[in-house]
Amino acid sequence: MGTRKYAEFHQTSLPTTVKRILFCSMCGLPLLSGIFLCPKEGITWWHKLLFKVVVPITLGNFYLFGCSKYVALKAGLINTTISDASSLLTCDTTNDFSPAPHTSRRKSA
Repeated sequence: MGTRKYAEFHQTSLPTTVKRILFCSMCGLPLLSGIFLCPKEGITWWHKLLFKVVVPITLGNFYLFGCSKYVALKAGLINTTISDASSLLTCDTTNDFSPAPHTSRRKSA
C-alpha cells in the first residue's frame, strides 16, 4: 500500500490526531456491524458465532492493522514525513536486560 515509508505517521498535532481517530473509526465501524445486526433468535448457534464473533473480529483486526494507516493517508491525516531507508532497515539488537558480569565470591588466598 506504500505506507511503510511513513514510520512517524502518528506524530501529528492534537486536533489532527482526534480527526484521524474519528475518521478511521467511522470508516471501520461497518466492519463491526455484524455484532449488532445479527439476530438473537432464529439462526443456528454456529451462524451466530460466525456473524457475531469470527467475522467482525477478523475484519476489524484486518482494518486496524492493515488498512487504517492507508485510509488516514488518503484522507491527509498523517505525518507525511518520509523516513530514510536506513532507519527502517536497522534493527536494534542490544539486550538491555543482560545479566551483570559474573563475579566470583571466592576469596583469593
